[in-house]
Amino acid sequence: MEERLTFLNFSKKISSALLKKSEKLIVRDIDEEKPNSFVAYVDQDKDSYDVAIEVSDKNEIINSSCECNSKGFCIHKIAFLNYLSKKNAKKVKSPRKKKRTQSEELIEELDQNALRNWVIQLLKKNKDLELLFVNEFSISKVEYSKSDVKLLIENSIKSVIKNKKNVEINELKKIIELLEITLKPVIEYCKADLSNKERLEMILFVIEELIDFNNRIFTTSVRLIRYIEKIPNEIIAEITSITDENKWEDVIDLNFKIIFYDSKQSISNMIFDYMVSLYRKEESNIERKKYYAKKLKEFFLYVNKNEIRLGIAISNFVIEVITENNLFEELFQYFKPVRYENDFNLTLIDSLIAINQISLAENYATQQVANNYYVEFNFEYWKRLKTIYTLQENEKKLVAILMSTINIDFNFEDYLKIKDSIPVLEFKKFRSNLLGKAKRGFDKNKQAVVFYFKVLFSEKSFNKMIENICCYTDYELVYLYKEELYLTDKLGFLDKLTTIESKWFSQKGININFEYREKLMDWVLTKYDEIILTTFLKNKYNYGNTVFYKEMVKKINY
Repeated sequence: MEERLTFLNFSKKISSALLKKSEKLIVRDIDEEKPNSFVAYVDQDKDSYDVAIEVSDKNEIINSSCECNSKGFCIHKIAFLNYLSKKNAKKVKSPRKKKRTQSEELIEELDQNALRNWVIQLLKKNKDLELLFVNEFSISKVEYSKSDVKLLIENSIKSVIKNKKNVEINELKKIIELLEITLKPVIEYCKADLSNKERLEMILFVIEELIDFNNRIFTTSVRLIRYIEKIPNEIIAEITSITDENKWEDVIDLNFKIIFYDSKQSISNMIFDYMVSLYRKEESNIERKKYYAKKLKEFFLYVNKNEIRLGIAISNFVIEVITENNLFEELFQYFKPVRYENDFNLTLIDSLIAINQISLAENYATQQVANNYYVEFNFEYWKRLKTIYTLQENEKKLVAILMSTINIDFNFEDYLKIKDSIPVLEFKKFRSNLLGKAKRGFDKNKQAVVFYFKVLFSEKSFNKMIENICCYTDYELVYLYKEELYLTDKLGFLDKLTTIESKWFSQKGININFEYREKLMDWVLTKYDEIILTTFLKNKYNYGNTVFYKEMVKKINY
């Protein structure tokens, strides 16, 4: 058996020439990573190799490796082994340094003037690197001006795309990376004191400048918007974390002054969203919400006094906060409808109804109905007027409104109310037009189908109900009237059931209730004589290419 290589015998097994050559190599950064497992760097000329040697408790070499990948026991392993044997390997332990790269070694050897000149030339050719270099090694500013910040943003942008308008995704990514680095100290500087007017204005200035840049370029990416959104979110988190209530109020006061009073209508969407989030982030803090609402109330009164017209987004937010904090009753007279702004107007009318300002609510609703060019926009106002006239017990006005809304919502209870309230001849004409419209709307409006059948059922027009069963009358609706329709025309009803799921009609958008299909089929099996049912299905064979027919055949055959 061949004797294994050890610290004691390795010199006898290696030629003296190779051993002598190995002694010229430099062994450095030796470390014992784990017991009996050693690593080191071995330098040969300008190259450096990572070498590892593992020994047993008997000092036998049981494993070894070298970065040179030479077969057998290379000169680098010999140099390390020779070093270990001389230095008493069991006691060798020194912190291992990171292996130096070729560039690191060159930097250490180069003349400093030559290196300086090379860096200058490199930065001239790579503006983005120059910006990072300046940001990293320049003395940090204690304060920033808007011109400083504008220059930082412009330099970050121009170092990547110069004056290009079409920006590729990789270019935008690079710009954002630069902005994150260059603007971070600015944002941290501002966050340090958000009760300071100049610092809060600076943050808002940064956001506006970045939004302006985003508006100037053409890109398919939303990366920039996502980056910009992070800035107000950081500020909101900072403000909501303030524990001193007086300080928090000071910050809110300052935000109102700068954003609402000074800006008035010229507020960007993102800055406005920031102000909204300041309120909504305090959802669980009732006292802070009340304070915010109080400030918004003061601003709203200021706006009205100075006859300033607010944008609709701000108006919607104002009425939301005012009503939510029970301030609407003392301010309602200052709110006016805004033509064609239905969301705001409907909220205003609802709020007026809630505080029993019924006449004013009626006035505003009728105004909007008169102003609307498209009838479909009137429906929500008619619904409010329906509530108002019900509260007022004004039957005449209520019926007039019902005759308008029923053409849209096909409310059966309203239909009965109209029937009891208008002359017979007028109702007859009204009914005919309404049912015609309902039937024409079968394909688009399920409520029209339900209404149509309710009317016919109330009039006991069972034959007509059977006649109008089709692909628009789902199983659930038919199931409600099955007994009466069965007694009216057993075979006619059964025949019409097979038309609900027709193969030739696209069922896209039609809600088929399969549970009620099963219920109807089970019911059919209990009501119809087996001979009648079998004969019917045989007669329908050439025309029975429908789901109901096929499922019935399966059930009978089972």
